[in-house]
Amino acid sequence: MKTPETHTRYRVQRLIRMGEWLERNEAALVLAYDVLDDAHDKLCDPDETLDPNELLDLVGHQQMQALLALRPMMMELRMASDWDVKRGTDVTIRQPYACSKHKYEVVIEAPKPVTDETPTKEEFNKTRSEVDV
Repeated sequence: MKTPETHTRYRVQRLIRMGEWLERNEAALVLAYDVLDDAHDKLCDPDETLDPNELLDLVGHQQMQALLALRPMMMELRMASDWDVKRGTDVTIRQPYACSKHKYEVVIEAPKPVTDETPTKEEFNKTRSEVDV
């Protein structure tokens, strides 16, 4: 398998970071959805024993609590434009329960920097003398 281009590694790393974010926030997102859905159901099919004003207060409170839980996640999404990804680095997966030494596992290594292959003046003169013979 050939080494992926820089832009491909960058995109893979961003997708991994986004997936890790989703994995960390999955339970909160599902819970917020369930609360909003339940509040909507209560409003569409209200309990006949509840006063309409109490129902609106209850539903409004539930929806607001779900939105307040989502707010930090939405701010994180809006502010995380680069997801802590830097070009030219290894593509890694974060292991949340690992010790600090093994916190990140390298998935795709960054290409090693190319060494300067410019010959020294002596090497150039030697090669030139061999060619001129």
